Amino acid sequence: MEGPPGIGHRPSVGWGACDSCSSGTARPLRLPDALADRGIERLFVSTLVRTQQTAAPLAAALGTEPVVLPGLREIEAGDTQGKRDRVSVQLYISTVHGWSAGDRASRMPGGESGEEFFARYEGAIRQVEATGVAVAAVVSHGAAIRTWASARRARGLDRRRVAPRRLGG
Repeated sequence: MEGPPGIGHRPSVGWGACDSCSSGTARPLRLPDALADRGIERLFVSTLVRTQQTAAPLAAALGTEPVVLPGLREIEAGDTQGKRDRVSVQLYISTVHGWSAGDRASRMPGGESGEEFFARYEGAIRQVEATGVAVAAVVSHGAAIRTWASARRARGLDRRRVAPRRLGG
């Protein structure tokens, strides 16, 4: 399976770029057209290079520089980083699913706890909200987005405030 680290059941925080992945370079080019009608005023990315690469075409179309928020980074895989064995993958998945279900005290072995993840991620989202813009785009990471959004949905996230767009491919 082609894709950046972390894709294809391999826990990873993807500190590097995915310059060699065709899907990693083709999909971001679709962002400006896919989001043209959304009225985006500000764009936010994590410290990890791949979010900045993903956001670059949209930033160019909007004529803006993305704001880097460290709290938007991926969930750190800890001791499971880069491992493909079934036990490591299941450990990673069960830990983040537990966080979404409310077990925030549990810790990714060798990594952060659910409490630490939600504190930093929600802190970043509060920074986005504090800008006062009506429409913002956040380019973050799959596991972080899914874990945060599923926990928020369980607590009554207003789905009208979140507008996902599938870019295909």
